[in-house]
Amino acid sequence: MNYSTSSADRPCRGGAAGAAGAGGGAAGEARKDGHGSGEDGGGALLPPGLLEWYRNYYRRFLDRLYITRGAEDFPVAGRAESILPDLPVYRIEDRDEIPAEHRNARTLLLTLPKGRTVDRCPGSRGHLCCNYLTIDQYMGCPLGCSYCIMKGYLNFEPLVAYVDPSPSIEAVLDLARNNPDRPLRIGTGEVGDSLFLDPLLGLAEPVVRALSGLSNVSFELKTKTDHVGHLLDIPQKGGAVLAFSLNPQFLIDREEGYAVDLERRLDAARRAVEAGYRLAFHFDPIIAEPGWQEGYDGVVRRLFELPADRVAWISLGTFRYIPALKKRMDDRPYLYSEFVPCRDGKYRYPQKMRIEIYRFLTERLAPWLAGGRASTRFPSPAGGEQSAGGQSAGGEQSAGGQSAGGQSAGGQAASGQAASGRAAGDMPLAGQPEQNGELPIYFCMESPAVWKAVFGRLPGREGYLRDIFQHARGGGRLSRRSPDAGQGA
Repeated sequence: MNYSTSSADRPCRGGAAGAAGAGGGAAGEARKDGHGSGEDGGGALLPPGLLEWYRNYYRRFLDRLYITRGAEDFPVAGRAESILPDLPVYRIEDRDEIPAEHRNARTLLLTLPKGRTVDRCPGSRGHLCCNYLTIDQYMGCPLGCSYCIMKGYLNFEPLVAYVDPSPSIEAVLDLARNNPDRPLRIGTGEVGDSLFLDPLLGLAEPVVRALSGLSNVSFELKTKTDHVGHLLDIPQKGGAVLAFSLNPQFLIDREEGYAVDLERRLDAARRAVEAGYRLAFHFDPIIAEPGWQEGYDGVVRRLFELPADRVAWISLGTFRYIPALKKRMDDRPYLYSEFVPCRDGKYRYPQKMRIEIYRFLTERLAPWLAGGRASTRFPSPAGGEQSAGGQSAGGEQSAGGQSAGGQSAGGQAASGQAASGRAAGDMPLAGQPEQNGELPIYFCMESPAVWKAVFGRLPGREGYLRDIFQHARGGGRLSRRSPDAGQGA
């Protein structure tokens, strides 16, 4: 086998927003064997202008393509070869045949899914979990965020895409049938950016289409890119949610590698909502450095430009790490802050600091989410009120002790403050609270003590948050999995 490589420039930060407009119809060169038709995965091919932009974009990231036996029969493989015709392609029986020198993020492996493709996000003792469900589509990410939790877990370095979406679609349809009375939140961004590779491979579109008729399913695609143009013209969007990880621009510049800047993410969110999608935003990880209040306040102010009634949910999570991640990280300024060990083996800011951060952001998000009618004060556990920065009851033990609850290892949901209700969206879909006084805010991997200190109660007692904190009835299909991928994509 000839393992030659092609030269590629270093990736540069940029976005696809201006490339051939925002459209994503069916154009480009389809192979004669029908690959790239979008009927069995692979989505519609890109229009010519967007096609050329992405061709140049992926050439900067990818040096080679590996395809395992059986995967070449799916449209995804033909689509990738059509968009990148000069990329060396190697057909192998199994991923173990990839030589050591090619086991890096400049290699893309197309393969078939094995085993269970839909699972629960992981949980850990002492932490609240919102029972978010995950679909395996992509594994690995070359954007290069300094804090990415996957550095501490993933041992197989090539980017991986699972070319057959049908097992995941069938599993979700089965879950929806088994849970007609419960909203299901499902996403693909646990172990890789949902949209980084999607214009090349088109795996999101068949799932969006297949789940569009399910009123109790929200399908989330989470990204630090602006790769939404190829999804905008899908006619049946149903409960699809396009989600964007957010940080202040100075942190994006310094810590988020080749992710697009804040302006491009917000512009992609505008285009997505105008095309009929609901939105979600993830402040995760929140990095508390000098000036963090001003930086995050500026991000929240930009969100006021978007329609709050089209926001499905917002998650908040502070920076955390496992020892294995810290060993693989460069020397970063934020690592010199104070961290304490928690029950799940991760290190986090002290509890008092986390409470201050969450109050600060929640108070600033509340007026927007509640249409300007929200109270900006939150009940304390004792029944009084505390403003942002107030001290909570209960502390957190330092090194060797356990946190007051620790944090869970999956996307967790949180209780919103009792404020005036926000306008409901078009459909009472999962993750879309109605006029019940709750804001669609949740904490990712946070302890019960912090929940009580910020909101005065635990989630899951009533309404919208109760619904999403219920376990889905899986019929044997679901289990807890690792790793924790709350911060990253």
